[in-house]
Amino acid sequence: MTIGRSVAVAMLTVGLGPMVGAGTAAAETIFGAMSKAYTANPTLNAARASTRATDEGVPQALGQHRPTITGSADFGVQRQVTNPVAGRRTGTTTNPAGVSLTVSQPIFRGFRTVNGTNAAEAQVLAAREALLSTEQTVLLQA
Repeated sequence: MTIGRSVAVAMLTVGLGPMVGAGTAAAETIFGAMSKAYTANPTLNAARASTRATDEGVPQALGQHRPTITGSADFGVQRQVTNPVAGRRTGTTTNPAGVSLTVSQPIFRGFRTVNGTNAAEAQVLAAREALLSTEQTVLLQA
């Protein structure tokens, strides 16, 4: 029986040896895999960035309702020297300066402001739905 027993031990050693050396496989829960995919997926991060960029269109469209203020200023030096009599010089120096400020408020722009705001808000909603679709695709593949 010692030969049979040694054959059995040898078979167990050969059969179980690679499994012992391999170590245990790390199992990941479905929640962990989905969480990792949700936070670290480059496709999903790009879709989020695109949605944020689209969100910026609404404040820009709303800015068309606000007044526009334009300003400018200038300053200079002007020197005039005259020589009416030889040996005697006379001169004047002036410092011209100017300031300009213009405020304009559009009252009616042919519904362009209202329609531009509505279009920007619709683009935001479409971008959010596209992001939701991308999230679902990525999480389904995780």
